[in-house]
Amino acid sequence: MTARLSRTVLLLVLAVAQLAGVVALHRAFVRTVAGRYVDAVSLTGASIGFAHIETLVHALLDIVSVASIVAAVVVIAFLALLRRRYLLATATTVLVVGAIVTTELLKLYVFSRPAMEKALPDLVEGNASNTLPSGHTTVALSVAVAFVLVVPSAFRGLAAVAGAGYAALTGVATLSAQWHRPSDVVAACLVVGAWAAGVAAVAVLLSRHRRPEPMSGRPAAVLLGLLAVVALAVGAVGLVMTKQVQPSDMDRSGLLVGYAGGAAAIVGACAAVVTGTLAMAPWVAPERGTSAAAASTGWWRPTVTGRR
Repeated sequence: MTARLSRTVLLLVLAVAQLAGVVALHRAFVRTVAGRYVDAVSLTGASIGFAHIETLVHALLDIVSVASIVAAVVVIAFLALLRRRYLLATATTVLVVGAIVTTELLKLYVFSRPAMEKALPDLVEGNASNTLPSGHTTVALSVAVAFVLVVPSAFRGLAAVAGAGYAALTGVATLSAQWHRPSDVVAACLVVGAWAAGVAAVAVLLSRHRRPEPMSGRPAAVLLGLLAVVALAVGAVGLVMTKQVQPSDMDRSGLLVGYAGGAAAIVGACAAVVTGTLAMAPWVAPERGTSAAAASTGWWRPTVTGRR
């Protein structure tokens, strides 16, 4: 009981911290001149050489649609139901739908983008309306996280690497196409992470299995964790370097540094969320350590062999 409550509290704190991070990003990168400047440099840098990758970028972004979202939710639920994880099917569906709805509500009704005349001289700021968080990234990453949770533990590592890669490519593609600023995409990652932690907290609180299984997909977790640390560090360095250059001194190389820093931050944020999902997956959907009562609910797979 104590361990279960401790895990629940930890996950809830993590969810709240990530939601607070979304608010902090909005304050730092939307409501300050310095934040807008860094984002604008990255957005402008994305236009350099875009003509060479335009077809690939738009092909990737076109994957996200209402039809693809519905199809993904159905497949995720089907995989969970196929394994007789009825509550897990519900939880992952809530995760995806909740993250998408939250992103749209924040972007359309909660956050605003106040006008700042002449705040960014000689730089293209892009869309004047609020674009934080990124809807495309929310869809891609929430689906990736849900797949990591519903697949059997033996395949979690592979699903995590593939899902993180797809989400990161989608996030960078929105920047390359100048649809979203880096802060928009990182905010979307935090929204997904918050929903994943919140859903996991409820799952852990309702669980009755004896103990979680050992973490599966450890090599993938180490790989993605290292990628997250390195990419976020590169993003931070790019942010600092960009902020130190005055708009009047900004040149092509500075724009590329801004773009690279923003792209690195996006990759790091996606990798961090998926790494966290791998870490908490044994608490949410363990393969072993079930009790008879829990097995009868269909959330955990019944043990076939005798007592442990």
